Amino acid sequence: MIICDRRHGTAGWVVAVLLVLSTFPVMAQSDTTPLEIGEVIRRILEEDPSIQTARRRMEQAFHQYELTRAGTRPDLALNLRPYSFDRRRVTTGTGAAIAETHAVAAGVELLQPLPTSGRVSVGINHRFSTTETDGDRTVQQVPEVTFSLAQPIFFNGGVVDTGVFRAGLRNAEIAYERAGLAAAAERAAGIRNALALFVDVASLRRSIALLEETIDLLQRQLDTAELDREQGLLSDNAVLALQVTLNDRRATLFDSQLGLVRAEQELARLLGDESLNARPLGDAREVLEIASAAVEADVQPEGVSDGVTAIAENPAVRSERLGVEQTRRQGVLNEITDRPQLAFDVTASPLYPTVRTDAADVGSSFGDYFDDDADVAASLGVSVRIPLLTRRERQARESIDTLEETNARVRMEDTELATTNRLRTLLLSREFLQERRELLDTDIRYQERRVQNERDLLAAGASTQLRVAEVELDLQSRENERWQVTAELFLNAVDVLSVRGTDIPAVLLSAD
Repeated sequence: MIICDRRHGTAGWVVAVLLVLSTFPVMAQSDTTPLEIGEVIRRILEEDPSIQTARRRMEQAFHQYELTRAGTRPDLALNLRPYSFDRRRVTTGTGAAIAETHAVAAGVELLQPLPTSGRVSVGINHRFSTTETDGDRTVQQVPEVTFSLAQPIFFNGGVVDTGVFRAGLRNAEIAYERAGLAAAAERAAGIRNALALFVDVASLRRSIALLEETIDLLQRQLDTAELDREQGLLSDNAVLALQVTLNDRRATLFDSQLGLVRAEQELARLLGDESLNARPLGDAREVLEIASAAVEADVQPEGVSDGVTAIAENPAVRSERLGVEQTRRQGVLNEITDRPQLAFDVTASPLYPTVRTDAADVGSSFGDYFDDDADVAASLGVSVRIPLLTRRERQARESIDTLEETNARVRMEDTELATTNRLRTLLLSREFLQERRELLDTDIRYQERRVQNERDLLAAGASTQLRVAEVELDLQSRENERWQVTAELFLNAVDVLSVRGTDIPAVLLSAD
């Protein structure tokens, strides 16, 4: 039941109406199956948009890595030249004439990148042409073999080097690994957010139940106080003070109910549902114990002095370490941009006899090559391209690479320090929470004795039912506080395991 008083005016009634409307479909189709933490984790992994986006980025990085690897494999290409035309003046036995040549050509080319960052190309082509000169037509078919080599030289301290080739592959691999680490961090953050919402929903439901009982008790106290005032046993101020206390509890109830609606809506959204449908929450004590046991077994406060070891598997730390390696290898890749280039080209084709049986016949293109008058026409070329005006560019590039690597190292060291400090803070907070829970255990034992004593007094006629309800609410309040501390210990355990780089689903789902 939602209670509203005049002090809150129209705004209070609007909130109350909104709460009633928001719960109407829930009441119509409620699900009585408890929502367990294991189900929350599994559905978050399947439905959370941020986790799905990070997973797709990792897949994209993997395909980019595969694309880079594909660039190191042989590539076979079909080269077609459907038509070409050439018109020129040529010298004949009777003088000069115009020769017109029509040709088509086809061939295949094999390209192979080299571990030295060069590239080899081998091709076989076949050219068919007809040439008309002064009314005479000549038909030719000529096969041709080509070979070319392109190779950067004099970089990284040697004539040729394999470091750039390996750096390119490793760079793509690092990008994939970092995308995987980013996905792992996003997965841990998504699970942690969902678990925090799970705890919020459970906590708010308990708080609302306690507030409703408190309001009911205060209303009974106010009714009694009204009677006492009529009999002159209480002043108006005392009754008014009790009314103000009751109104404050009602205001807190409104805020808690609205907070519960928001938390339930957000959790339902992450789970891929329209609402929680007033689903009860499962008893998570077993999962809480598993998380705490994992923390106690895996992380000891005295072992955190070696911060680098304690956070070695943290995704952010690992990613920044890979980032340092990536910038260093990128510097190696940049080294090739302004280095000399060696090129070697060979072309060979048949040199047929002067007199051929039928130059247009495909078979003669090969058979005539074995005649006594046949030979080989070949061309060979070697060239070296040496950039001359690159000293300033090289110095600027080297400075950029050095600064980038320095920045990467600073980011890595800062991430390591921040993560280590966070782990220490979490473990210290864990100690405080455990001590607080022990104090609450003592307080709960005391409140239990108060309740029993008050019940005994009621049975003896020395107390009232209202007084018993008061001490029972005190006990319930302390039990709620202890539950909240236990929930904070659970989230603390999740944070510790996350900082350590532990697979959260693997730990928490072991209870299933």
